[in-house]
Amino acid sequence: ALRATPSAQGQRLLEAAFPENRDRSQMAIVVARADRPLDQRDFTLLKTLGQRFQDKLSDPAWPLSDVWTRDTEVVGAKLRSTDKHAQLVILQLTNEFAATDNIRVLGLVEAELAQFREQTAQDPAVREALAGLTIEVSGSAAVGGDMLRAVNSKPE
Repeated sequence: ALRATPSAQGQRLLEAAFPENRDRSQMAIVVARADRPLDQRDFTLLKTLGQRFQDKLSDPAWPLSDVWTRDTEVVGAKLRSTDKHAQLVILQLTNEFAATDNIRVLGLVEAELAQFREQTAQDPAVREALAGLTIEVSGSAAVGGDMLRAVNSKPE
């Protein structure tokens, strides 16, 4: 019955027409400042953060098909908010948005972000640059992972 739904039929058409497109869902890392636009120090941190995830592209534990940053051709300029207070790093995943594996992947992303914060905070100049900078995870796969986490953690 599920194979007959319009979205399933559309997915099969999409896969047949664009077999090289392996993206199924995404996680967006949102880097933002509430008090002012992002500056060059923030962009340097964003470049480092983006590179950390780009380095995972060949790691089989990470179902990544691509990583988009502000330096990505065509889409990079679209990853900044109009008020210039926020910038995205997009992780394109090969998992469907509701795949149970996204619980694991969300954990990997959260651990990578925690490690990034910890390592960068050891440098006093970088620690100062991080002050007031918010780094969070969103996107279809993150929402799917959170929903599945919530369902799995519900008491019986």
